[in-house]
Amino acid sequence: MKTTDVAVIGGGLVGLATALRLSETTLDVTLIDKGPFGEEASMAGAGMLTAQTFVSPLDPGTPSFALEHAHFYGSHQARDLYPVFVAKVEAMSGIEVPLELNGILTAAANATELKDLEAQVKWQTDQGLKARMLTPDDMESDFPGVASMGGAHFEQDGWVDNQALVAALREAVKGAGVTVLENCPVAPLQVSGGEV
Repeated sequence: MKTTDVAVIGGGLVGLATALRLSETTLDVTLIDKGPFGEEASMAGAGMLTAQTFVSPLDPGTPSFALEHAHFYGSHQARDLYPVFVAKVEAMSGIEVPLELNGILTAAANATELKDLEAQVKWQTDQGLKARMLTPDDMESDFPGVASMGGAHFEQDGWVDNQALVAALREAVKGAGVTVLENCPVAPLQVSGGEV
């Protein structure tokens, strides 16, 4: 019977990246997926890196504030590490992964959306992050063809080609010595003596 120190179950982007990182340790790593790696949600996503774009101001008075605060800061710190991560995966796989962190635009369709965007941008810039409000004239000159009451540009958010990233991670994982088991459903896990 084949044994392994760590079994990563699920070969999507998260599973592939986790297996790749674990391959840098002394652990024997096996990556298992019921189908081909990265063929489900990882291929269907748009690849948007939106650590700021969809985050409204957090209220310190809510019971979940500490968790939301940690998630927000973890998200934009992770986004900021994407260029290093992608460069490493490209070098290991030989596959180019398009990545752009040149901002995401949010347009306001009405006065309520504009007010919400103003509060969001103010809160984020108060936190030291880059974001700016755009007037209707700014929208027309910076983003021709986008008509709105104004908008916000979250300058550090962006996009990664998730399909290219999946392909590159597949190759990097295989080249890193991870045992890969595709098209291999995992039966219910049995734990005995502290082992699975």
